[in-house]
Amino acid sequence: MEENEVILVTGTGGVDLKRYSQLIADRSGEKMDIYYLEELFGEEHRMARTIVENPFLLGTLFHGSMAYLREEISHSNAEKVMLVLRPSYHVAGHIVPNPFFVWERPELDVSIVIFLVEDYYHSLDDLADERSDNPLVEGIDPLTYLNWRLMDLTLVLALRAKGLDVKIFGTKHSEEAWSRFAEMVAGEDYITAYFGHSITSLRRKSLRENTPIGDLDEVRDIEGTRKELEREFDEILFFEPSTIDERIMALRGEEEILSTRIERELRWPHEHNPQLREYRYPIDLMNDVFEESGFYDTSLLEREDYLRMMLSSIEAQMRLRDFHYVDQSDFVVTYRPTVLGKESSGSLAEMQRASSQGKVVLFAMDEEVATEEERELFHKIRRGAFVSRVTVKAVTSKEQLFRSVGGLLRSMWG
Repeated sequence: MEENEVILVTGTGGVDLKRYSQLIADRSGEKMDIYYLEELFGEEHRMARTIVENPFLLGTLFHGSMAYLREEISHSNAEKVMLVLRPSYHVAGHIVPNPFFVWERPELDVSIVIFLVEDYYHSLDDLADERSDNPLVEGIDPLTYLNWRLMDLTLVLALRAKGLDVKIFGTKHSEEAWSRFAEMVAGEDYITAYFGHSITSLRRKSLRENTPIGDLDEVRDIEGTRKELEREFDEILFFEPSTIDERIMALRGEEEILSTRIERELRWPHEHNPQLREYRYPIDLMNDVFEESGFYDTSLLEREDYLRMMLSSIEAQMRLRDFHYVDQSDFVVTYRPTVLGKESSGSLAEMQRASSQGKVVLFAMDEEVATEEERELFHKIRRGAFVSRVTVKAVTSKEQLFRSVGGLLRSMWG
């Protein structure tokens, strides 16, 4: 009997892995059996406590459970199975790795590793709700949660060194992107593209003008262009960086600080689809609910040094995540990286990373909607040495952008 192909689905606590693994299975178009590693220990929080409180017993339990799991998978009639697990656990004030990631793993034919990422504030909100029903769920403050997720991301990305195909996917991708992602995971052929764009300068404009970011003409154009590309090219899966949007700022006088109250109007717009899940807004991280339930001490968020450390972690993870989006894509579209006449350093760094890997980069704007300042800076960068590289192509209209994407698609499909 041929060995079953294993799809590893993982994500930090607060990401509903059961919901999303079932979603992938349902939309993949294939029969898949799903196995939850932590359920072999009763539940994930019980497994976490075993790791900390009885590490000697853990070895026996873990190896026994993995042998049982391997046997179960071998008897599955499905060609592809999903193994769902956490990279690490937060327990007794510690963040401890799942033994699966640090011990020698049993021989499983892992075809792809999926790391699902949720905005930290919605993860905390979900964990707080879970804690109300399950006393084993421990409280955790926002900075510790961010550090926990960074550890998980590091553990998962380290699997690349073992030759495994690792895919990061933000949970707020569109419904269509979810369907294409599920089909790709199941083995369907898709061309993948990273759709990069400016965010920081537009958030600053939204903040200074006290206007919902989704109401800005520039944001409507960026989102509209991405959606048009997604509709026009159903053979392409577009990865989009703002499906995780955590660098949300507030004004304290003239100073910008990390916001502790997440309004939907402050967050980059995302598709509202109850079939995927409902997202609650606003999320007030200073809400007494967190304090009264013992989830964390909300006075931490009154400290400027604490907020600065949170912001530093958010920015570091954003760069790491977006670079991996580039790594897992076949080509890159960088749209309006000079919007408002401001250079997006993040977008240019992503372009440079893609170009260094020999990937085509479409350095794009639409002269019909761009301001004079945006056009001038765009062409200044276009004339520079970086954009003269063979893999970087400057395009200055939507028509040209769509022709270029179509041409790339034809050349890649052969």
